[in-house]
Amino acid sequence: MSRLFLFAIGGTGARVVKSLTYLLASGVKLRNTTQVIPILMDPHAENKDLKRTKEILNQYQNVRASLQNPPSSGLFGTDIQTLKRQLPSASIADSFQYELKGVSDEKYGNYIGHDSLDESNHALADLLFSKEQLDTKMDIGFVGNPNIGSVVLNQFRESEEFKAFVSSFKKEDKVFIVSSIFGGTGAAGFPLILKNIRGYGGSDAKDVREARIGAVSVQPYFDVYSAGAQDKAIDNATFISKTKAALGYYQNSLSNKEYPKLNALYYLAESYRSPYDYDPGAGGQQNDAHYIEMVGALSVVDFCEHASELECTVRDGQIIARNPRYSEFGLGTSNNRLNFADFVDRTRQVIARPLSQFGILSQYLKTRVERDGILGSNSAPWTSKEAPKIGADFRQTKFYRNLHDFNENFRTWLLEMNDHDRNVFNKRTFRPFNLATEDLGKFIPGFERTKKNFFGKTVDVEIEMNKGEFDEYLNAESKGKTYVTPEDKFLTLMNTCTDQFLQKEYSQLSGS
Repeated sequence: MSRLFLFAIGGTGARVVKSLTYLLASGVKLRNTTQVIPILMDPHAENKDLKRTKEILNQYQNVRASLQNPPSSGLFGTDIQTLKRQLPSASIADSFQYELKGVSDEKYGNYIGHDSLDESNHALADLLFSKEQLDTKMDIGFVGNPNIGSVVLNQFRESEEFKAFVSSFKKEDKVFIVSSIFGGTGAAGFPLILKNIRGYGGSDAKDVREARIGAVSVQPYFDVYSAGAQDKAIDNATFISKTKAALGYYQNSLSNKEYPKLNALYYLAESYRSPYDYDPGAGGQQNDAHYIEMVGALSVVDFCEHASELECTVRDGQIIARNPRYSEFGLGTSNNRLNFADFVDRTRQVIARPLSQFGILSQYLKTRVERDGILGSNSAPWTSKEAPKIGADFRQTKFYRNLHDFNENFRTWLLEMNDHDRNVFNKRTFRPFNLATEDLGKFIPGFERTKKNFFGKTVDVEIEMNKGEFDEYLNAESKGKTYVTPEDKFLTLMNTCTDQFLQKEYSQLSGS
């Protein structure tokens, strides 16, 4: 069993994990991986993006927990668990979030005991930190100050969570770190997590220190604007200088040619920077989803695919990565409005078919199940005739309630990445589906279904969900088959039939 311990640091880390969760729910496969353990690290406990990510992770877990035979592939086919479930005896919360100690309503100056320092150390602290930094209340994060974050986050190595991680870690497991490079929390946390793992000195140190470790460093992909804010704690003008400084540090300390610490490092940025409202933390910091966060999730997919090729060795007493991989991401176009057709074949092969399966499931839930109420009706024999039967009360089950909530969040994620239908922030957008149509022939932009009519003219192929054309797949597949529970039946049929539909109607979707 090979597990992935996924450290997600700061707001960007949480948003990338959110995108990864949707990819995994769609059936994107993490190769060489049987289980994912996300560990969300952010001092800003009220960060709305952090809360949204925890919410969808819990919904994902609840969907799988409602099944007697959780799938190992396809829709919801990846097992996602908390760190607590790896070591039940650990004195930690059964949560996806690591909660920093001593930051709630605490100023940084108080955290380091600034007023009680002796004269020389007091002077040194004043040299290293400005008055504004010493007065920063850390319960809203490190507001673009990695020098603060590097001090506070260093408590992780003494935490019960780190002890649980090292105690449960096995040789075949691996680690991935997600962070941004242009803020405070992520920029500080990434090198500290890496240092604490590579430098771990416990009695069970070898497997942990020689872990295969990958990371994605997300460079600026948005700006923050406010007409009225003065002396802003977070300033666009510093993003590039912070990025350059951090990249220089990474090159010298993490990716040094002689002593590379990382097995794989992914670089990611966007020149079309989206303008978000200025919010250093007090307003909750909820940003619209961005396709770059989905691409960040793809770095996790790529790392897992190549994990078996990665290894560490010892040189001059130091643990180093042998033949490290360095990767960047490229689009197949300069368009600022993207659909699946704008990704290169390799990317499209990974995400297009799975995401489209969940997209069709999403439309089916919204229209046939929730609007038309077909469960248990004669118009849906797959629910009313084949055992076990699925009646109207199925929508009240724990399984369906969590699937419904997960789907609502999934659709919000899609809408936020796309401004074709909403005049909002994102400059470069991603619109994989036309959520406004029930014609599945027009559902996937860039791959709309057409045919030649008798006169040789190209015409649209109509595949109308509201007329039960997708139900025909469900009726045919369920006939004569039995399933252990209604929940297992529902998800198994949806997985099989969405795949069958795409093979027949959208065979060109995955590229050459």
